Amino acid sequence: MSPYEQRLQNDLEEIRERLREVGEMVSLGLRNSIHALLTENRPLANETVLGDLPINRRIRAIDRQCHAFVARHMPSAGHLRFVSAVLRLTIGIERVGDYAATIAREVSQLKCLPPSLVVRDIELLSEQSQLMFKEAIRAFLESNAELARGTRVMESQVDVAFEKVFGDLLKEGEEGTSSVRDLFALLSVFNALERVSDQSKNICEETIFQAEGKTKMPKTYRVLFVSEKDSIPGQMAVAFAKKAFPGSLAAKAMEWKAEDSVSSEFITFMEQHGYGMDGSKSRQLDLTEDELGRFHVIVGLEPGAESHLAGKPFHTVYLEWDIAGDLAAAENASAESGLALLHRIVTHRVHELVMVLRGREAD
Repeated sequence: MSPYEQRLQNDLEEIRERLREVGEMVSLGLRNSIHALLTENRPLANETVLGDLPINRRIRAIDRQCHAFVARHMPSAGHLRFVSAVLRLTIGIERVGDYAATIAREVSQLKCLPPSLVVRDIELLSEQSQLMFKEAIRAFLESNAELARGTRVMESQVDVAFEKVFGDLLKEGEEGTSSVRDLFALLSVFNALERVSDQSKNICEETIFQAEGKTKMPKTYRVLFVSEKDSIPGQMAVAFAKKAFPGSLAAKAMEWKAEDSVSSEFITFMEQHGYGMDGSKSRQLDLTEDELGRFHVIVGLEPGAESHLAGKPFHTVYLEWDIAGDLAAAENASAESGLALLHRIVTHRVHELVMVLRGREAD
């Protein structure tokens, strides 16, 4: 190995070592913040808040070192990917440190220890989030893309746990066993822990990028269109999404008063416009709240549709499109047939939604 190659390798190892050190500091901060919360240890909580300051200084030092590495070595290929990934990685690590400080700050807001049910929730969610963060950092330091992929899927487990603890907090609020101030403080804690898993997932994505050069795959959004019955707008929206944006939307249409079939006139119209409608029929809206939570967006196609849902999932966005109102407003100013006009309105709405979700790179 030439002196230049040795120096380059030494610089890379120094960056890795500094990342390892700051990752351990953040992990310790997370662990201490949870311990302080569950034991009412305010001195430890205050030390954890102050401990975020040296973490921030170390992260800034790593960023400066990465910029110096680029200027000194003018890296390419794998070395350049590594440095660019580190610069993004440090943002996630710093935010996790901020979440630990947030949890520690909430210790002083609590009037008493959380109820036993909530304590178990905190232990569960914190254990999952901390493990995910530690494994994500380890995967990056080892350039282990397979470990990163295995760690990345843990986010779904954290999401399930978060839904449970959110429900437990609501139960505490309804029963009046905890003060409103304490409930808000605990919600802040749970949100911080959930965000730790989000940042850990981002770290896993950076690991895959620096190890294999593969960027994060664009997200496919799951969208549910709901209406009362004979959902021509819903099926039209689904057919258009499938044809125009197969890589951006995974859409379904359901009705709370589903009928056996749709009109032959509608099927003929859709087939004439290049949509495959074989076997089209209405589908009964009988999804549980957990099943509804698998959708990123639920679109009500008429006023009051939301009241027919089994629940309101925390992470799902509900939109209401008054398609009938849009159609009535446009009919007098258009010479198009009813189905043609409806098609223009629905496809325009779907296109607008895709532009919000995915932007111009939607496919």
